[in-house]
Amino acid sequence: MSSIKKAYREFLNTPEGAVVYRQFKHLLYAREDSLVQWLNPSVLQTLAAVQSLNVRVCDIGGGDGDRITRILQFLHAKFKNRFPLDFIEQSALYVSAFNPAPLAKFCRTRKHHDLFENVSLPTQHYDLVLLIHSIFAFENGKSTEKVLALRKDDGNIVVVSNAPNSFLGGLKRLVDYGYEDKRFEIDDLKKTLRKVGVDYKQYRTQTEWAIEKKTWKHDLGIILNWISLGRYSSLPKRRQREIEVYIRNRGRMNGTRTLFREEAII
Repeated sequence: MSSIKKAYREFLNTPEGAVVYRQFKHLLYAREDSLVQWLNPSVLQTLAAVQSLNVRVCDIGGGDGDRITRILQFLHAKFKNRFPLDFIEQSALYVSAFNPAPLAKFCRTRKHHDLFENVSLPTQHYDLVLLIHSIFAFENGKSTEKVLALRKDDGNIVVVSNAPNSFLGGLKRLVDYGYEDKRFEIDDLKKTLRKVGVDYKQYRTQTEWAIEKKTWKHDLGIILNWISLGRYSSLPKRRQREIEVYIRNRGRMNGTRTLFREEAII
């Protein structure tokens, strides 16, 4: 049996995985990234830690850097602050894709190409630590403890992940077939936080997207290819039929479009 966490890391390090995740993100959140558009005014700008002149930031699993670029541009425009940024990403393709030049006037960036668990970072140092859809490959609660050790006493850690009973939460449980372990999800994080006695605030947000009838096969293929980490076509036919029924039941027809809704927990 193989490891889902290892498969997640390996798939993101392939050209196919890097491309399909970008397609998946654009499909759910559009190119303007509706998730970040909601996070910026609803959560991030309300944090006292981001309103000082110098804000130390650590972005864990930052992907291609598009989200941290949008976030820091928003905060700088709002508070005129400056940012030392540690950007951590285990995919070599995404580390290369992240261009910090648009942030250069107000941000000093250090890129780290490695697993978060392997990167040496200063403790009690950061005003803001971000993990946006990036906790899935955490090994265990010790990864969470390392994250907690990064923030200053008055700093903030912001984690975004799929709600357990959301469309994608249920889909992941169906496609993660035959693995010896499971992804580290938001419930695992909450359990670890309770164990170590850390309080947290919780927010929920929803995003809606549609698949047109004429692009159904293509767009659904993007979702299934990413969520299954490129192995959907190799799943047993019975499991594929179960997944297809699940998707049909979670969608809502509106003319030529099928509407879907995804919930995230912050």
